[in-house]
Amino acid sequence: MGELHEIVDISAVGKLFALLAVAGPIAGTAVGVILAQRRKGANVRRGAIIGLLFGLIGPINLILWRLFNAITDANGLDTVRNLGINVAVFAALGIAIGFVLRLVAPRFRQSDSGGSGNKT
Repeated sequence: MGELHEIVDISAVGKLFALLAVAGPIAGTAVGVILAQRRKGANVRRGAIIGLLFGLIGPINLILWRLFNAITDANGLDTVRNLGINVAVFAALGIAIGFVLRLVAPRFRQSDSGGSGNKT
């Protein structure tokens, strides 16, 4: 049968994530501007900022991919320690991102509608 090999190797995934890290912010900004221009009365600058923020998912993904690989290389792929560290790191990052979004989202709603933004 021959020698077994991976369908997708780590270097290919790394190259894809590097490409997304470069193209994501550019594409996000462009899409944000285009969508803002299509809406009547929309602020194009605000659309560009929101698009850029979505596009920054690419570089963040690349950083997290490299962090995951560094943790896994240091602790081994199939260890409970590796699993625990990765769960703790990614849960903490998710919680931190959630808190930041919770603080920022009302400001965008307030600037968009002119209201207080705190409608809970």
